Amino acid sequence: MKKILFYSGSKESGGAEHYLSVISSRIPRDRYLPVLASNLDPLRFFFLLKREKPDLVHFNLGLPIHCAANLLVSGLFRGVKITATVHSVAAQSSRFPFLSRLKKLIALASLRGVQRFICVSQNSKETFCRNYGISTDKVAVIYNGVDMPPDAAFGTSGGTVVIGTVCRLVKNKGLEVLLKAFSLLLKDLSCVRLLLVGDGPKRKELEGMSKQLGIESKVTFTGHAKNILPLLCGMDIFVMPSLSESLPFSLLEAMAAGRAVISTDVGGIRELIKEGENGYVVPPGDPDKLSDAASKLLADPAKSSALAIAAKRTIAEKFSIDSMMRGTEQFFDEA
Repeated sequence: MKKILFYSGSKESGGAEHYLSVISSRIPRDRYLPVLASNLDPLRFFFLLKREKPDLVHFNLGLPIHCAANLLVSGLFRGVKITATVHSVAAQSSRFPFLSRLKKLIALASLRGVQRFICVSQNSKETFCRNYGISTDKVAVIYNGVDMPPDAAFGTSGGTVVIGTVCRLVKNKGLEVLLKAFSLLLKDLSCVRLLLVGDGPKRKELEGMSKQLGIESKVTFTGHAKNILPLLCGMDIFVMPSLSESLPFSLLEAMAAGRAVISTDVGGIRELIKEGENGYVVPPGDPDKLSDAASKLLADPAKSSALAIAAKRTIAEKFSIDSMMRGTEQFFDEA
């Protein structure tokens, strides 16, 4: 039996944390002994490794620079293998060029001791290897996967159309663009509502923006929701307006729930959505194109339904949680 210490340095609740929760809870206990830890300073992490004596430490990295100190601590233990999943693979950035270079040097130093990596899309793998000089043969692509929910009623009734999204309310999610696109849509259609599921530091700013645009009566902020399936099933169209992503669980879940989807062309989205076949893809940061795509779906219910059915089939065939776990178990077996 292989003992694996799963470690995350994030205090936030998002896709990367959901990923670790899924992996650690579903890994077969007859072959692996999982130990979970998070947010430890290097000294406490050192003593944890000394006490647990894992065969493998797997880091869950929101960014390559995350957990740098504890990655280096892991390298002090001979015989302990180190692997990592990297979710956001963009180059380190800062307003000050010297800080960007320093961050990259720290990331490179800490990643040197990692034997193998997981990226959640081919695009992420290529970007990660290019930005950090990682050999491609050290990186496995294992797509995120989700459970298939039971068939549910589609959308809403009573003539009101609901457009929605599920995400943390943070800068890179492109929610300002979504609000602008929705305000454009309302010029031609009055029977639509916008549902924003999630919470985060930009909530007050986004609520203020909806008032400035004069659309606050049409926009609902739900706050954090533990069970998003009922909310997804209340949406006619799911929109992911992000400015950067890898392969978001919320989009996979919306497709699995049989929603018609629109996503920005970021990260590994083109590996998931085939334009006009199982969804629509628009440029990031473009409210006009986003509004046009939504208008196209609303004007053609038959097309919207066909895209939703194809989206659900895509998840069942290529992005199921079973497929994700098979790939992950093989990765750990070979590590």
